[in-house]
Amino acid sequence: MGGLVDETAHRGLIVTFLEFPCLVVYTYAAGAFALYFFWTCRQSVQNTLVLRNAAIKKQDDLGQACVQCITDSQNRVIEFEGYKYSRLGRLVSLLVPLNTAALLTLFVVVLFDYYYGCLWEWPDHLCYVGTFPLFGSFDTNSYVFLLIWCLGVAWFFLLIDNSGGQSVKLFGLRAPFRKATVICVYVEERQETISSGYSRTLALRKYLLKVAMKVLRRKELPGGFLSLSGTSSQTLPLKYDSVSNMHYVEFRCQRYIYDSENDGFTQHDPSSSLRKGQDAFTELQQGGGLRSRGTSSPGNFPTVEEMYRSAGPNQIPFEVDSWTQALTEEFCTFFFLYQFAIYAVCAWFSYWHYTIIAVSIAVSSGFFNASVRLASQKSIKSMMEQNLKTRVLRDGQVMEVDAGDLVPGDVVKVESGPVPCDLLLLKGAAVCDESTLTGESMPVQRLAPVERLPDDPPGMRFPTKHVLVAGTTVLQAVDDDTWALATHTGIHTQKGQLLLLILYPPKLIFKYDEQLSVVFFLLIAYALLISVTLMRVMYMRYAQDQKLPLTATWASAVFTCSCVLPTMLHIVLSVGQVMSAQRLRDESSIFCVVPKRIALAGKVRVACFDKTGTLTTSGLEFFGVHCLQSSGKGSGPFSSGRVQGNGTAPSLEDAPRPGDWDLEVLCGLACAHSLSPFAGTETGVVGNAVEVNMFQASGWTLSSATRVQGAFANQPHEVEITKRFDFSHSTMTMSAIVQHKPSKERGVYVKGSFEHVLRLCRPESVPENFPQVAAAHAYSGMYVLALAARPLKAEEKVETRAEAEKGLSLLGLLLFKNPPRSDTKDTIASLRQGDVRSVMITGDAAGTAISIAKEIELAVPGLPVLLGDLETDSQGKSIVCWRCTGDDLKGLNEILLGNEWLNWRKNYKQWRGGGASGARGEATVKAATNRAQEAQELELSRRMTWSHKAELEAQGPQEEVTDQDYVFSTEEIVLSRLYEWCELAVTQRAFEWLAAQQCSPDLRRVLLGSRLSSLKKGKALGSGKGSTSLLWELLTCIRIFARMTPNGKISVVEGFMSQNLMCAMVGDGGNDSGALRTAHVGMALSSATSATVVAPFTTNRPSVAPIADLLREGRGALATSFAGYKYCIHYGLLNSVLKFKTYWYGIAQSMAAAYFQDLLGFLSLSWAISLARPAPSLSSNRPTSSLFSGFTVFSVMGMLLLNSFFLEVAWAYITSQEEYTPFPVHKVRITQWWKLNTNWEVTTLFFSYTFQLFWSAVVYSFGDVFRLAWHRNLLKVLVSVSLGFLTYLMLSGPTSLTRFFRLVFEDITDSDPWTEHEYCPAMPRKVRLHLLCVIMINLACTAFLEKVIIQGRVGDFMRVLGRALSKHVTLRL
Repeated sequence: MGGLVDETAHRGLIVTFLEFPCLVVYTYAAGAFALYFFWTCRQSVQNTLVLRNAAIKKQDDLGQACVQCITDSQNRVIEFEGYKYSRLGRLVSLLVPLNTAALLTLFVVVLFDYYYGCLWEWPDHLCYVGTFPLFGSFDTNSYVFLLIWCLGVAWFFLLIDNSGGQSVKLFGLRAPFRKATVICVYVEERQETISSGYSRTLALRKYLLKVAMKVLRRKELPGGFLSLSGTSSQTLPLKYDSVSNMHYVEFRCQRYIYDSENDGFTQHDPSSSLRKGQDAFTELQQGGGLRSRGTSSPGNFPTVEEMYRSAGPNQIPFEVDSWTQALTEEFCTFFFLYQFAIYAVCAWFSYWHYTIIAVSIAVSSGFFNASVRLASQKSIKSMMEQNLKTRVLRDGQVMEVDAGDLVPGDVVKVESGPVPCDLLLLKGAAVCDESTLTGESMPVQRLAPVERLPDDPPGMRFPTKHVLVAGTTVLQAVDDDTWALATHTGIHTQKGQLLLLILYPPKLIFKYDEQLSVVFFLLIAYALLISVTLMRVMYMRYAQDQKLPLTATWASAVFTCSCVLPTMLHIVLSVGQVMSAQRLRDESSIFCVVPKRIALAGKVRVACFDKTGTLTTSGLEFFGVHCLQSSGKGSGPFSSGRVQGNGTAPSLEDAPRPGDWDLEVLCGLACAHSLSPFAGTETGVVGNAVEVNMFQASGWTLSSATRVQGAFANQPHEVEITKRFDFSHSTMTMSAIVQHKPSKERGVYVKGSFEHVLRLCRPESVPENFPQVAAAHAYSGMYVLALAARPLKAEEKVETRAEAEKGLSLLGLLLFKNPPRSDTKDTIASLRQGDVRSVMITGDAAGTAISIAKEIELAVPGLPVLLGDLETDSQGKSIVCWRCTGDDLKGLNEILLGNEWLNWRKNYKQWRGGGASGARGEATVKAATNRAQEAQELELSRRMTWSHKAELEAQGPQEEVTDQDYVFSTEEIVLSRLYEWCELAVTQRAFEWLAAQQCSPDLRRVLLGSRLSSLKKGKALGSGKGSTSLLWELLTCIRIFARMTPNGKISVVEGFMSQNLMCAMVGDGGNDSGALRTAHVGMALSSATSATVVAPFTTNRPSVAPIADLLREGRGALATSFAGYKYCIHYGLLNSVLKFKTYWYGIAQSMAAAYFQDLLGFLSLSWAISLARPAPSLSSNRPTSSLFSGFTVFSVMGMLLLNSFFLEVAWAYITSQEEYTPFPVHKVRITQWWKLNTNWEVTTLFFSYTFQLFWSAVVYSFGDVFRLAWHRNLLKVLVSVSLGFLTYLMLSGPTSLTRFFRLVFEDITDSDPWTEHEYCPAMPRKVRLHLLCVIMINLACTAFLEKVIIQGRVGDFMRVLGRALSKHVTLRL
């Protein structure tokens, strides 16, 4: 056979490629190459000399450094490299636009040659190929295109790889910093890698990336959408300030100053000049503020000129990108290079109509993303702008300056209006509106410090109660003499740091993000393999006979690669999260800053809750005062018998009093607070909610910040507050020094936690049963505080908190009701049903926390609570003791007498062989009894025995006996496995002690076995290895953490996270901010202060129910993302099988079929899958988060194998029919693909593949455990319409619609290569009906595989096996 020839071949204008246009191209290419080669040689020599000089003269000449690495305030490594431009380098840089224009021009010329003179005739000839006037034939044109395409891809890869500040390396010369004009800055981006366990795949990936970077000698890899690199770079001009004679660069809104003495850049913190202590601040204020210039300021502070030189203006140097820059950064990515490289081949290979649609979608998407980015930047820019005038104290006088001219150290007069920078109150107080930063609508109070502040706090960040934050608004200054010190300006303010977090957030890397790059590598390897195989097959079957050029098989291989690597794969995993973020905002009033964290919510296993304002209502209702018995009244509050003490034994009254208190108690309620008057609130005061309710109960009024007025016994009274010591987390108290005007008595009131106040009181003023009564109130669910007082002598001065809070006389207990929210109990039950362990982390008393936990059933109903607290044993050593109180003692006794626990104890004793008496039940009882006697706790009368029931029955009837309380050590509750029958609670002190203790091997074996579910009650224990803290091993058994400080809450959350448990934190106050920021999923309620700033999720619903909604959405979003991922991967792999089969047999689908499958099918169905709504309730399972889990891999590969098998079955059935006529591929060139679609083979593949494509979207949407069923989604409409349309089309007769899709439903006699003598017969309806039956069986099998096998019993077995292999931690819910 002579083979087919190109019918369009003729002698074109360019034959020998030595024509004048070709010579022009050659000359330009040679000149550009020679110029760049010469420049590269010179640049290499120059750079080598500069680096050598820097190394040789490093010790002698400090002006030679050109490379430097520093660590910034966020612990990121930043590298600076100095460069300068030369004339030759600028000339060479012109090659970038010239080469780009040249390549694009050549590409247009090739397309012009390809399509010139093409035939347009609907529907068979849609300008598929022209007459090739330039090159004369398809073969020559194709080779020219291949050359231009390869050069273009390589050129644009080089440009993208050197974008983002890397171009200076190509066209600049290294230079010492003192001579440089630009600085290239590299930064190691902050990354938060979040994984629910160890992954060997990820570990191998990281190792291979390190090896690749070492081999290529690069700081970063060109990653693009593969997420290979954690480094970014930027080229910045080296700016010069002539006034201050200073060189600097501004990188990411922060100034880095060139220090000529150290020959390098430093990130100067202007506030470092203020680290002189509070006394220096006072001296600065009294000395008239900073001096403008000349000598140093009072307190040895720098001058305004010096501070301005280092700090710069009080502005955030952020500029909105131009459209050019935004579009350049949007399109200069490797993802778009991959897309447009494929589209270029499509545009050349007669797919111009598909190219127009695809490029339009890609460009529209890019412009949309750029517009959203610019709109966001403009919004942030508007937040940064401020045009204010501020009055400051400088040079001994008050002057008005522009807010942009403020510097750290300025003494600013606090007035109503916006706060220009971060201010530390020096004198007076202010009421602020912080809603712009925190979302808190209620005003907050800020006070000048009374106690001494730390001289050098971290980052010069002082306690929030003393600070006015930039961007907030002062509603009222308490008086006209309120002054504050500017501590941070510009980007260093809290507002600036928040904007930095928004502009440059840490890169959040979830487990599947890292695995996605591995998937891409596997797909690339598969694509290369199938491409090479396809080119070889096509060459052997057609290319040699049809005399096809290599480019024809190459183009087919490129199209196959484009199927294997879908361009939407990176979007599919995130689109479900974006839709969930919209639903959370619109339906659940949950606002998400980082939508990617929604997927993390789908893997949460531990939910931590604050108590007050979170699990309970935000407002505290004042219940009353449980006062001490009155022992004589005096003329004033500090001369009464309660305060003075009259020698009689104090005792508490029978019940709390809701009102009608004595004068000393009433004055305490009216004065022991840190409130300020503010007419903008209903109560007329502003401050802590507890203090507001307490003050409101007194019925008195706060006429000024220091004056309280009211009536007692129908007589007017007035009290002046001369000094306050605000609440301190370290002492858990606050105090006020007051003077009673009528009696002129002076004294101190102290309010705080009853445990801490008790330590400050005189022992003779405390009733014997006071601790028990206070604990009883706490266990009844009350919020309990103690109130105490002491008189002051006329000449006595009080300067410190320690001087004020000593020698106190107890007045009583302040009781507040804090009932749980109405839906808290249902939410906890919902989380327990969803396999989520709920714990409480609170700063309240342990008794109150335990009471609330029982009321809302946070603690498992029916289980007693063992409270662990730090106590001192008989030898004076601190030890954690565990005990039950109240009704829990009865529950504990029932457990200890139960046969289940006794049988396990018996087996455990046999395993231990009696070697350790501490593990024996009898020894445990004895030790617990003795310890309780030593603790001198209140004796409780109750029937108790620890002997085995059989022993009791042998002894006969027992008499009623009175026994002591029981106190257990940590070793006893672990070795006896008692912690499995009880709930555990700890205080902060016990928490710290447990964290400092190493866990012994015996204890670790028990605890490890409990967590891994490898131990059963009554079975022998395995061996344990390792050395960890006792707290780490016991953490998952503790339900309640009481009296926790803000840092303690962070430690609890970090402890759960260290055990690879996804942790959520729900809080409402500033003391929860650290834990909210640390947790994987932090949700702040709307009543928060600084919590809403740092939490990734916020809600304005006064309820904890949103956390359950978030977890439902998280699971639904994760399942939806993986459904889209599986659908996308399956589409690519199945499409590659289809392409391979069509190229193997020399056939091709029509463009109408491709549009229907790709645009109306794949794109619309992928979008519909993302619209799946979450299930109405939480299930006991969580969706997988691994792309390589058995469920994911088996689902994709199983579906692919089934569909491929049925494609072969359908093909075999069709080819076995008598009417079947094979397509005469030998009569048509493969390059003329539009002639290869009118045959039985294509018709069969079209219906089989299209049914599989649409149905696989339904199959991957199965699983109503995490989402609503697929038929309750838009997917139902799309699939029903599509499958109905396909069924109608398959069974209908020949119509214009079947002709449009090029279906063989009638004899084909006039379409090349078919003729009247050799025609393609119509496919009978009976054959099509049988084919439809095969397709229906195919769909049924795939549905059975996913629903019954993967999501059924086999899936359950795989889940259990996976947990066993991964050492899944079992938690009590």
